[in-house]
Formats: sequence, C-alpha cells, structure tokens
Amino acid sequence: MDAIQLRQAGLASAGLNLQVSEQSPQQFQQAVTNKSADSLPDLLSNQSLNPTFEVTTVNDSVTFSHTQRADDTELYEPQALQRQVRFSRASEDEFKNPIDQRLASGLEDFNDSSRWGRTAFTLGDLIKGDYTEYQQHAENSISSAKTELGALALDNRKAFSTTTQAELTLQLTTRDGDVITFSYAMNAGMAEQKDAGTYSFQEIALNYSVEGELSEEEKTALAEFAKGLGAFARDFFTNPEATPDLGSLKLFDSKLIAGVNLELQGSDASFELTLEDAEETRKLDITWTNNESQWDSGAKEGRSSNTLQLLINKHGATEGRHIQKDLALSQQQDIIRESLTDARATSQQQNYIQNAFSAIHQDLYFLPPEGSDAMVTGLADYSLTFAGELELPMRSSEVLDAKVGETAENLKGNQNSGLYEGIKDFQLSQETTIEESRDLLEITQQQKMKLDADFFSAAPHLENPDFSHQTFIHHTIEREFEIVSHQQYDDLDLISATISQHYSNQETITEYNEGKVVDRWEKNKQVDKLVDNTELLRDGVTHQQQLDLVENLLAAKIF
Repeated sequence: MDAIQLRQAGLASAGLNLQVSEQSPQQFQQAVTNKSADSLPDLLSNQSLNPTFEVTTVNDSVTFSHTQRADDTELYEPQALQRQVRFSRASEDEFKNPIDQRLASGLEDFNDSSRWGRTAFTLGDLIKGDYTEYQQHAENSISSAKTELGALALDNRKAFSTTTQAELTLQLTTRDGDVITFSYAMNAGMAEQKDAGTYSFQEIALNYSVEGELSEEEKTALAEFAKGLGAFARDFFTNPEATPDLGSLKLFDSKLIAGVNLELQGSDASFELTLEDAEETRKLDITWTNNESQWDSGAKEGRSSNTLQLLINKHGATEGRHIQKDLALSQQQDIIRESLTDARATSQQQNYIQNAFSAIHQDLYFLPPEGSDAMVTGLADYSLTFAGELELPMRSSEVLDAKVGETAENLKGNQNSGLYEGIKDFQLSQETTIEESRDLLEITQQQKMKLDADFFSAAPHLENPDFSHQTFIHHTIEREFEIVSHQQYDDLDLISATISQHYSNQETITEYNEGKVVDRWEKNKQVDKLVDNTELLRDGVTHQQQLDLVENLLAAKIF
C-alpha cells in the first residue's frame, strides 16, 4: 500500500511505519488498540500522509507514538553536476588531434540537428592523415560532482536506455578493389561504470578502416567525395524534407570510385543509396522515408517509403560530353518534371529523381557507329523505375476513436477506405538494338514511359479533402508513351528512316460526398503519328537540321 511500509525487525517481531491523516491522534490510538499488526493495513489503507504515527507490535501487543510534521516542507539543495569530455582512445596530443577536435566540437552541438552532419567531414581528415584504422568514442559524461569517472574505458561501462539521434554508415570501393569503411553514431543515454555508479552521457562513436593500399590519386578523389558527403549529411540531418542535394555527392565525378553504399538515419527519417559503376553498366538505387514516427502511428497518411532504381547500359557508349546528348537529357528532364507534377509528387520526390537521372548520365553519350545520328537521342540506354509506397488515406475511418457524428461511424469499412494516393509506378526507359545480316543494317531505338498515380483534391465547397466524412475528389492517372525510331540500310544505302509516336493519357475523376459517389467523369487523350525522314536524310542534313530532327524523338517536344 502507498501509505504503509513493512519493515522486518527479526523473526518474532515486525514494525509498521504508518503515515495517516487524523484530526485526533487520541482517536486513532484508541482505534488501533488491541488490533494486531495483521489487521492494521485494512484499518489504515485509506489514510493520507500527515501527521506520522509509529505503531509497533510485539506478540500482538500494540504500542503507539505520534509525531506531528512541520507545516513547511523541507527543501533539498540540488546536487551539483559535472561535465567531462572523455575519449576511449587516448593520445598524447589530445584535443590537438584534428579528428578528436571535430568530435569534441560535435559534442558541444549535440542537441543541434543542423550540426549533426559536420562529423561526416571527419572522413576527409582520416584520409589526409593516412590512417588505415581509427576507432574513437567521444563522450560527454554528466555525473555528480562527487563522482570520479576517470578515463573512459568501454569495457568498464555498461550503457542502457540508449537512443540514437543520428547515424551514418558508408562503404566506398575503389576501381582497384580497395575498401574504405566509415561510420559514426550520435547516442545519448545512461551508463553504469564500475566503481563510479550511474551517470548520463552523450557520445559520438566513430569507426574507420581501409582494406588495401590507397594511391595518392585515390586519396584525392576520396577526400573530394568526403566534402560532398559532409554537405549532404548536413542537409539531411537538418531538414530531410527540404531535399538534400544529391548533386553535392558528385556520384560519378571520379572514375576511381566503383561502388558506394551509404545509409543515414536521423531522428525521424532514413536514406539509403547504393551505387555500382562497372565496366558495362552503371547502377543507382535509392530508398528514403520521412516522418517515420507519423507513418508508424497513423497520424499521417499518404506517401511514405520511396524507392528509385536507375540502370545505364554502357555498351557502345562513349565517355565525354556531346551537345545532342545534352539536349536530349534536358528534354527528358522536362518530361519527368511534367509527369511527376501532374501526379502531385512532392518536391523532394521530383528533385531526387531528376538529380539522380542527371548524375547517372554524367559524361556518357551514345551515337551509332553507322547510320544517322539524327535518329537516336544521344543518350546511353537506361531504365528508371520509381514508386512511392501507398498508405490508406482512409485509415482513420477504420480506427476512428472520436466519432464525427453518426456519419463517420457508419463509414467504417466503407469501400472508399481502399482508395490510395501516391505514385504506384513511374517508368522511363530507352533501349537501342543494332542488327546486321550480310549487307543489311537495322538500328532501332525504343523509348517508353509509364505513369500510374492517384491523388486527392478538395470537393468544390471545401478547402481541403475531408477524410473524416469521406468528402473529396479522387483522381487516377494512367499515362504512357512509346517512341520508336527505325533505320534500315542495304550496303550503307538508306532504305527507310521512320519514327512512330504513340501517347495515351486517361484520368478518371470521382467526386465523393460522405462516402457516396456523386459524380464521375474521364479525360482522355491519344496521339498516334508516323514521321518519315527517309527522303530528308538521303538528301543530307546540316548539324542544326539534325538537332531539329532529334526533337521528333523527345516526348517533351512531341506531346
């Protein structure tokens, strides 16, 4: 019981400290006289804390004493605390070591998320310092001023109630096969240290290792990558929804880096990137999630996890820049932007996709060894796939706690709870084939795009969609295009040069009022066209005419 403490006072006796509120101590004394210790808890369980009575029983004989508390509550002076910055790896020039200096600075700004990414710059210090291995725990120890913690020994410390505020893990692989591993985590919690008791801490745990021997050129390339990593991490930890710039990573700037595996975990967001730059292909996969706690709790519905995959086929491609490729890249960015805008993609989704698309095409173009350059885009073959994971926007109607009249209660399990929003599927690709048989040569380049997306808008009389009452307008977009260029030659004499263009778009718009369909309509558009460039190419074209003809291959110019 809250008001009773039973103290064992030997085998034959027990003591009870009882705190009760009673106007008359005499009345209380009379009430407990001749009562045994076993019955006292029932008698006193409903009493409060003032004044204090001492009741002791020995062999069922009750003795009673009473002490009146002072009216004023006794005040206690807070215990003095001390803060110590400790390192698990001691050095003679402690705090002069640039790596430890940066970690100590990170501890000073531990609670400032805009500073969490600064530790990523430590990678550059480690590379420049020619370290092959480095492990360090920098700890801000907060304990009683009377506690002597001494040096930080991790095997002498047991951490508990630990939370991770920020974490970065990176693995880089060079073209020669050297592997660089770098990670740091910013943790906070409690710890118990032998001979020193319990204390609270904030720490930065850093690990770095190199497998292989780095050349000076590799060190320079890795140090440059470290600068971009620091900028990207800073932006991610500060505000992940503000879209950290993938361009700052300069993913394909160096021909010495063959692989990148990067993971960042913030307090409420995560990001993962995998890059492979092989002899025949380039591959870039990115997944990210924001507002993780809100998705998990159901407080926020809509798009959550995002997955982006890009692949470049280098076969037949040339390294460097080309004006025709630059024109095509710009136009493809336009079709990406237009499609994602129509699908109501977030600015973050648009920026990640467009930045990644530009990065993977960097310094790479394709023109056929024979045939007309005017019949190809100039881009190396590629495929892009993106999907934003779809949540049920109507989840709140299924687990509704606060009823909104009888309407919302009746709408539980309504068919409209299956409506989605987000990008189910977005694909953009190009594939080129060259076939030769005796004197015949055929060059075919096929481009495809597919968009499947859903989103909500407000009913005419509302400012925003009303999910509680299922009153809104729901849009479904199904869009695709296909552009196929075909050249045919007989002993290098042009037989035909044609471009077929197909585009279709269907948008279904459904208006709901309190869960019932009140209107539905469709918007449809379809374009089919065949462009014949045979005679024009036989007569010969200037460089400018060639670029003009290429526009017949670019969806942003056609549809």
